[in-house]
Amino acid sequence: MIYAQVMAGGIGSRMGHTERPKQFLTLVDRPIIIHTLEKFTMIAEFDKIIVSIHPQWVQYAKDLIAKYIDDDRIVVIEGGSERNDTVMNAINYIQEILVSMMMMFL
Repeated sequence: MIYAQVMAGGIGSRMGHTERPKQFLTLVDRPIIIHTLEKFTMIAEFDKIIVSIHPQWVQYAKDLIAKYIDDDRIVVIEGGSERNDTVMNAINYIQEILVSMMMMFL
């Protein structure tokens, strides 16, 4: 299985005072995160596209993605407090999937 991880857990602090993190800002006609995910969904080899989001913005991200993209390969998970924690959250998510798949075969 091939998994992709989109690291979108930042809050955009270097952008200055914006009402939303930069991944949710509009670029042309859609939020930046949607432009990104549209590119990832074009790659058929990805079994899952894991989107790591700051915990405060998880539901917002889920709702936004559902509005623009219909692809059940996309899953939104909470990012961590640091970049390494965010990567680890995705690894743990993948591990849970693999363990449950192994349990089905036992």
